Amino acid sequence: MKKSFFNVIVFSFLFFVMSAYNLNAQNLDLSGWIVEQANATVTITLPSGTTIAPGGYVVIGRNATQSQFETFWGTTLPSNVTYINGFTVVGSNGFPTINGSETYILKNASNAIVDGPTIAQASSAGESIQRKRPNYPAGQDTSWNRLSPTSSTATPGSGATLSSSGMVVINEFSDATTFNNEFVEIYYDLEGEPTGVGTATISPDTVNHSVLTNFEITYATDATVIITDMRIIVPSNFSWSHDIADVNYTNMTTTGSVSGDTIYFNSITFN
Repeated sequence: MKKSFFNVIVFSFLFFVMSAYNLNAQNLDLSGWIVEQANATVTITLPSGTTIAPGGYVVIGRNATQSQFETFWGTTLPSNVTYINGFTVVGSNGFPTINGSETYILKNASNAIVDGPTIAQASSAGESIQRKRPNYPAGQDTSWNRLSPTSSTATPGSGATLSSSGMVVINEFSDATTFNNEFVEIYYDLEGEPTGVGTATISPDTVNHSVLTNFEITYATDATVIITDMRIIVPSNFSWSHDIADVNYTNMTTTGSVSGDTIYFNSITFN
């Protein structure tokens, strides 16, 4: 009996579970961009040096440090999130100030409307309002989910559905039981981590099931991206040690591990 499908499975995995940073998808400078709140009226101008990564977020909390904000919401904001304490920028009551019926407009540094106005927070507030998809119209109620209680439904710095529209949008705005942690979230709807780049070959591509065989996978990088992580799934009916010590690699530095039938290479640097 011969098995000739191992290469198909490995190729499929290499082409769909490699994590890379697209060098053509650059961080966007939001310095001087404006978020306007109506009902009650308050405006924030994003500070100089504010950037947003492709697929990343800017989260503006009303009057809380990032640590306080994370503790309240029970989350750690990932590395693709820029956090801004609204109070340190606008003073007074901070930004946003959600009491009911608020809408939001996003403008660029030239004062041109980029997104909005959004739908309005409920008159009694108490909602986390989350956009279903970034490219859905901001002013239509059907474009959003109205969720409560906010303590268990808000998702600051996560949860956007990638549409690859290239738009920068208001993606969520949420009340909070402790008002200092109210927030507005901006999302950059651009894919920054494409999968399936480069080429790979495996040798041998056909083996006898009873013969002990060493497989060699050769991967050639794509110069337009930087590969950061790679995984290889071994078919579940293959007999092997499941020990990372038996997986050898050259021409890269990485942290390797095995979990189940998957071989992980993380934090890759190619030599």
